[in-house]
Amino acid sequence: YMFADRDEVRAAAEPADGPTLTEWADLARTHDLVIVGGFAEAGADGEVHNSAALVDATGVRAVYRKAHLWNSEKALFTPGAAAPPVVDT
Repeated sequence: YMFADRDEVRAAAEPADGPTLTEWADLARTHDLVIVGGFAEAGADGEVHNSAALVDATGVRAVYRKAHLWNSEKALFTPGAAAPPVVDT
């Protein structure tokens, strides 16, 4: 990410049921794909997380909020608290 500050991240962030993951789910369903990608997640708690989602033909299977932020990520994102999910694909 190349965000200038937390306000810029917040303006670009989306919830896990937002347009980006919805589009990924449509693509995965149409083309029978598994998609894993990163996105700035707007959490329900008002925080912004550096997250990754796994999406397949059935929809969003998992969202992981990066727990170990590196370098400037620490000034932009709130770390997640959960362990990374393991998903059988």
